[in-house]
Amino acid sequence: METREYDFEARMSDVEMRQVTGLAVPYGQTIDLGGFQERVERGAFDTTKSVPLLWGHDHRDIPIGRVTAMRDTEHGLEIDAVLNDTDKGENVYRALKAGDVSKFSIGFIPTKSRKEGDVIVREKATLKEVSVVNFPAYTKASVTSVREADNKNNKENKMEDNFDYSAEIGEVRSELAELGRKFDKVTERDEQDTVQFRSAGEWMKALFKGDTEARDFATSVDADITRPAWINDGLKLVEKQRIVKGLFSQAPLPQSGNTYEYPYVKTQTGTVGVQANEGDNLAYLKLDIDTANAAVKTYGGYSSISRQAIERSDVAYLEAVLRFQTIAYANATEAAVQAALLATSATANEVVIDQTSTDAEVWIGAVLDAKAEIDDNSKLGLSADFIVISRDVHKKLATITDLSGRPVFAVNGDGQNTFGSLPLNGKLAGVIDGTPVVVGKNLAAGTVVVAASQALVSRESAGAPFRLTDENIVNLTKDYSVYGYFGVDVPDVKGITFIKDDGVS
Repeated sequence: METREYDFEARMSDVEMRQVTGLAVPYGQTIDLGGFQERVERGAFDTTKSVPLLWGHDHRDIPIGRVTAMRDTEHGLEIDAVLNDTDKGENVYRALKAGDVSKFSIGFIPTKSRKEGDVIVREKATLKEVSVVNFPAYTKASVTSVREADNKNNKENKMEDNFDYSAEIGEVRSELAELGRKFDKVTERDEQDTVQFRSAGEWMKALFKGDTEARDFATSVDADITRPAWINDGLKLVEKQRIVKGLFSQAPLPQSGNTYEYPYVKTQTGTVGVQANEGDNLAYLKLDIDTANAAVKTYGGYSSISRQAIERSDVAYLEAVLRFQTIAYANATEAAVQAALLATSATANEVVIDQTSTDAEVWIGAVLDAKAEIDDNSKLGLSADFIVISRDVHKKLATITDLSGRPVFAVNGDGQNTFGSLPLNGKLAGVIDGTPVVVGKNLAAGTVVVAASQALVSRESAGAPFRLTDENIVNLTKDYSVYGYFGVDVPDVKGITFIKDDGVS
């Protein structure tokens, strides 16, 4: 939770009432908060909420009053507040009346902001409390009146008039503590040295020379270190190679263990039905949930580079080595997902089409049937999300023509005599019956799979691929390895349908 303080003037009204009225938040005023600037926009706060009035943001003590009304004006958020008839409320009232204190401060949680240059503009925020304080942040807030009513009923303090602010105060305390932890983390990150290697090759050269920063970067596992652009580019390169993996769900691996368990629905007995008569037993539904184990495997490799190549070669040469390793790791883990997918063909759904499948209607019918198989058999209630095909099937679909010789799948966007779309523009994707078609790299010939993304899950160690280095002083070489931990599980095999075509070779 954040707090901001505002200045105001206290003066007595002709009408003696125990009430404070003033501007709690000025709109349009930019202030410097010692590290960044801030401005609050009109309409940032919900004026229908009731919040406590505190003294000096003291969340450990009971409120000194309550905000009874809020108005959104062109100048700012105007409030009416009533002070409690307590010793502290009386002391604050007298201090306001005498002009000894004349400032407001608010506690709020930003929910929507934008940046205009160096200024953070608060568009929306949740107001948690208003406090009377000694020192302001904003200087344009003012109390327009302080008044007291001579009404004995105000001093009776009936139980029904006492508000319990314990829940709000507890929430404010926890949010304030959490905000403090976040600011501490920001401070820690600001104090860290930013890694300044502009490329992987530059880092390799620095590492070989014994550069301390390069060595620390190579061994660090701190997630708060800002990653250089070339590392992000490497991760993008990895995902670009893993087409089939990207279609299915992804999750992190557990922190430890060479295997991990995952649940699946083994059998289902009965179904949910209508209760025939009041008091009758409901329909019996039994789900047999079992667990299966998936192995965590290590995928990796290494390259050995001579000392001469490291010291005297251009940086681009070293970058090429690391790029090759990255692509090799991506291809290996992509192959693992493809192997796990193809291994389900014996138990997954199946649709068979004959050798005359060059007929577009046969293909469209097969896709509709494959999607229906998932809808009818998935234990997790999944539906088809995509179709993945091998390159030979892609070629066949793209070249199917009607009797006049026109392609029946759109390849040029004219939409004439077409049943679906299959663009040949390098994206290797199309749509059949509203379901995306994706061409996977290195899939076995004749592969056509309709699947739900949650039917298969790949799990990878966070931050993979990792790198290790070691030097051999005997032959003056340095080894660079890349590796990662990886696992694949299939929680719902019936969320997958294979379209088997004897005509695809």
